[in-house]
Amino acid sequence: MSILFFGAGIPLFLWQLLDARPRLVIDDQGVFDRTLGVGVIPWSEITGAYVRSVNSADFICLELRDPTPWLQRLSPIKRAMVSANEAMGFTALNLNLSGVAADVQQVHELIVKMAASRQGIENQKQGER
Repeated sequence: MSILFFGAGIPLFLWQLLDARPRLVIDDQGVFDRTLGVGVIPWSEITGAYVRSVNSADFICLELRDPTPWLQRLSPIKRAMVSANEAMGFTALNLNLSGVAADVQQVHELIVKMAASRQGIENQKQGER
C-alpha cells in the first residue's frame, strides 16, 4: 500500500519540481497561487491577510469578502480540507510559501497594502456615484 501511495506521488513531485511557471503571482490584478487552483483572486475580494506557521512552513491566510465562490472552485479533496484548516486557525484559502523564494513578511505586507489600496479606490468610486 505504501509503495503504491508514495510511488504515485513521485510523478507529481517531479512535475512540480520541473515546472518552471511561477507558483505565486502578485500583480495589479490580484493574487494567483497555482497550487490553490482557483485562479486569480482579485484585490476587491481580499479584505485582509495574516501569517501562520506550522512546523516551519509559512502560510499567508487570505481573508476574503465572500469565500463561497472561491471554495466552489476547489477540488473536492481541497474543499474537504478547508474545515480542518479553519479548526487550526487558518482561513479557507491560504498561500503556502514553502518552496517560494520570498520573505513571508514582505509578501504579507504587499498583500495587505495592495488590498487596502484597492478597497480605498473602490470606496472612492462608490462615493462618486
